[in-house]
Amino acid sequence: MADGPRRNKREVLVNQLDLNLLRVFDALMAERNVNRAAIRIGRTQSAVSHALGKLRSMVGDDLFVRTEGRMEPTAVASELAAIVTPSLTAIFATLNQQINFDPGRSTRAFRIGISDYTAIGFLPLFTRRFVEVAPGAKLNFLHTHNASAKAMILSRELDCAVLGNFTLDHFELRSLVLSEDVNLCAAWSGNDLLSKGLTLDTYVAAPHLQVSIDGLSEGVADKALAAMGRSRKVQATIPHYQTAPWVIRGTNLMSIVGSRVLLTLDPASETLMLEPPIPLPRVAISMIYNRQSEADPGHKWLRDLVVSVSDELDFSMNTLLTDIHQRYRAKS
Repeated sequence: MADGPRRNKREVLVNQLDLNLLRVFDALMAERNVNRAAIRIGRTQSAVSHALGKLRSMVGDDLFVRTEGRMEPTAVASELAAIVTPSLTAIFATLNQQINFDPGRSTRAFRIGISDYTAIGFLPLFTRRFVEVAPGAKLNFLHTHNASAKAMILSRELDCAVLGNFTLDHFELRSLVLSEDVNLCAAWSGNDLLSKGLTLDTYVAAPHLQVSIDGLSEGVADKALAAMGRSRKVQATIPHYQTAPWVIRGTNLMSIVGSRVLLTLDPASETLMLEPPIPLPRVAISMIYNRQSEADPGHKWLRDLVVSVSDELDFSMNTLLTDIHQRYRAKS
């Protein structure tokens, strides 16, 4: 007899639950904000608040509590999300397969995570291609780094991310390598230390500028030199790649930068791009996304556009690299 009331409560819950309530719950899990959740699913803020109140009453739990301006899920909500989110994704993916996505008529909002480095060249060209093909759609780029990207993609805060040397360590994530950039040594054309070319001894003796988000991380050059029993002096660190040519201008500083910097290098910076005197690994630029989005036609269109733009940039970058290699061989 004791199981009867619980069974009746479960039956009432199932009978009252509808797909719209689950969509509201899923949107709140993703946005952690009533207003943004309402925008996400095309509802009014009051409608989302009403639906949340109904869900709380049905489940018998607050589901979300406000903490420092965000709505954080309770343990019950997190448990529900583990079932609701993938189930809704599967339902809508199946429905979307029957619908042809038309970028020219779409009003969908897409969000792409991007780092300071991968934004070089990619961000302006992708934006131009996007607005040309999908004038009614919305594009949001979010500054992202490898440490935060995984959670943002899994929670679908991001449709995808374009990052360098990303470690794929979750079964729900998919990754596609877009390009493999080479590392180059950047120096001011008037650098006194380069009068006899860039040798290993010259490189080690020079002061160095390192691009580092936290200002502390060891660079690829430090690791390569350590393997050779050598070291260098990092005199300054900065967080942005595109400012490196201007920082080293007028100094004897040298900096290791990825070849993507070539795409926006201003001749006025008087920067020389040289082949490093040490072996350095390539920078694998990848697109990372949630596997649950693979069947979504709109998401597939977005991924195809990312690949197309990346191929275009890769061709331009390789052309510039060929010129550097030819000049290097001519001096050897």
